[in-house]
Amino acid sequence: MNNYNTIFTVMDFQDQTDAAHQASQLIKTNFPNSENVFSSDDFQDSSFIMSNVLWFEGYWSSLFNVSHTKLELVNSFDGKTGSVNMMQMKAKVRSSHMKAMKATVTELPYGNDGKYCMLLLFPDPKVRIEEVYSNFDRVTFKDIFAKLQGDEEEFGLKEVEVKLPRFAKRSKLQLRTPLNRMGIFEAFERKYARFSHIAEDPYYIESIEHNVVVRVAEMGTIAYATTPGVNRAYSNIIENKVMPPFTFFIIEKPTATVIFGGIF
Repeated sequence: MNNYNTIFTVMDFQDQTDAAHQASQLIKTNFPNSENVFSSDDFQDSSFIMSNVLWFEGYWSSLFNVSHTKLELVNSFDGKTGSVNMMQMKAKVRSSHMKAMKATVTELPYGNDGKYCMLLLFPDPKVRIEEVYSNFDRVTFKDIFAKLQGDEEEFGLKEVEVKLPRFAKRSKLQLRTPLNRMGIFEAFERKYARFSHIAEDPYYIESIEHNVVVRVAEMGTIAYATTPGVNRAYSNIIENKVMPPFTFFIIEKPTATVIFGGIF
């Protein structure tokens, strides 16, 4: 509570439907855009549940003109072909080719305070998007921002053509396997898990579910994430079936912290 402003509440887990309703309403009180984060199944055989909600809404510093958005035929990384609504504009934004990433990097800022931006990476011709992404093993976001800053200082901020699909995507992810790959094992094992700062009983983590919805349009971006991953908000969105290969990151620039990210 002291370190993370966590809100605690006690409820009867035996009435799973009521517990799900109470928990969802508690979150909605603090995050009005959330809805039905929990389902009754979440409370089956559970002793306690931890939940988190993240909401980002940002308007582009330079807006895309809706009248310039056109249907464009694109090929996805897996060879599928389809049409997307391609937003486009000419604007003075930072954009550089980065040899170490085998990609062109473009920074689209939000607002006017320079705190948040979307970083776009478009792979070079004949370079697979997975190869671009794998280069993060040796290139950091601070390296990318340093490249953008260096090119701006050397060449000035030039007007470039920016093309970005208007899209909506959602993902429901199970995070145990990714966390295992990062070296986190004992927290998920009944025999070895220890959370002595939370409770005296030998609790362990059964699952971590994560739900993400991202919508990118001419005005800006809405990104929404919940843990657990049952959230029904924006359940009626129409997702893009085909996307051109690129990766994006919504970043808090002062700390180079990724808030949301996606790869297509």
